Amino acid sequence: MVERVEEPPLPTVSSVTTMTYRNISRYTYSRSAFQGWRLGICRRSNQFVCYFSDRRYGSEEAALQAAQETRERLLAELKLHPENPRLIFERFRAEHDGACSPRT
Repeated sequence: MVERVEEPPLPTVSSVTTMTYRNISRYTYSRSAFQGWRLGICRRSNQFVCYFSDRRYGSEEAALQAAQETRERLLAELKLHPENPRLIFERFRAEHDGACSPRT
């Protein structure tokens, strides 16, 4: 007789985390205190990376909305001034109080 072992139930995932968003990734790691969204955009070898914490924004959905709004504003600025993305990235980093990494 073969003993059946029940598999643990799969964790529930909200519909927000299962959707994909251009330039936005979800970070939820058990080994890290950070849970939230990462916005990453690269233009002319300049990289913009910014994190939107669930804790800081109050919920997963609010953090995602902040990431999307920042992405839309940033892409609009890059369309208007595509010649120098570094200056635009620096200005957006200053707006986000250390949540964005300076990678150029």
